[in-house]
Amino acid sequence: MDYTKIFRTCYIGYIFFLLLAFIATIYFCICRDPFRRGLKTDDYRLKIKIYRVILLIAVVVVVRYLIIPMARDVKFVNSQKYEIDNGTVYSEIIRTGAFGLHRSIKVTVNGKVYEYQVIYSDKNIKKGDDVQITYLPHTTWSVVEKEDK
Repeated sequence: MDYTKIFRTCYIGYIFFLLLAFIATIYFCICRDPFRRGLKTDDYRLKIKIYRVILLIAVVVVVRYLIIPMARDVKFVNSQKYEIDNGTVYSEIIRTGAFGLHRSIKVTVNGKVYEYQVIYSDKNIKKGDDVQITYLPHTTWSVVEKEDK
């Protein structure tokens, strides 16, 4: 399986999304009236300030929990040296995150339960199946493959 292609495709998607989000955030913070409604009331100006603070907090969270781990994993993708775990599925792949956009799986490895963010997986992985997880250590983005018995 071509793990490099899978991980790079995921990187490209996230980077494209993050660039759009940062451009929108910069526009919203720089533009005096981002909604183009006219700054007529103090209440409206206060709402704009609150939105800007919320956006800036969101940017800090995204940088801390997404961009930094992605940057730390680049060397693993470029060198094609991934972490590999073999274990038993503890709980099947489920949709998580906002709007169910992310998938995660819990796997028992050497008696401990670990959770991985699934970006690609084989079909029909069920609880109790033996799997191989090829993953990036900082983002825990993973490719889950069912092992033959």
